[in-house]
Amino acid sequence: MPSGGGGLPFHFHPRLPDYITIDASFTLAGFPIAPLIGGGLTFTRQGRIFVTLETGAGIMGATAGARAGWIDQSKPARAANLNSFIGKWSEAASAFVPVYPAPLLAGVGPQVAETWGNPGRTGGSNFATELGAGVGGGHDLSGIISYSWLLPPQFGLPGW
Repeated sequence: MPSGGGGLPFHFHPRLPDYITIDASFTLAGFPIAPLIGGGLTFTRQGRIFVTLETGAGIMGATAGARAGWIDQSKPARAANLNSFIGKWSEAASAFVPVYPAPLLAGVGPQVAETWGNPGRTGGSNFATELGAGVGGGHDLSGIISYSWLLPPQFGLPGW
């Protein structure tokens, strides 16, 4: 488990998330593991907004969800570090498991992801753990490569 600057694993330092991501993705073909595409928005603790396009491979299905993300360090990320982590290329592994049935869907359930925000770099501050909920038309386990663009400041929101 990544360790924060204080020597304890990051989850022992409760804090508000560094960012919130809302996204949706779906697979393109009828194979058990198929190419997928998707997109989303990410909102940072400083009120900045990123637009993201995703591609990768996953188990057949479609999902949409919202996840809170914490960079794997003990203290909240600074604005410049957070923008660098989210902006440009990233890689992620994500999973969704429907646990409660929903009309026309496989269900509603937890959604988790581990994101590598600075591919090629190591250390806890280059990874983030994301926890949330989603809806889907099947189970989802996927590997994703994404690219994010920071919107101009006039499109920002209040931070937290």
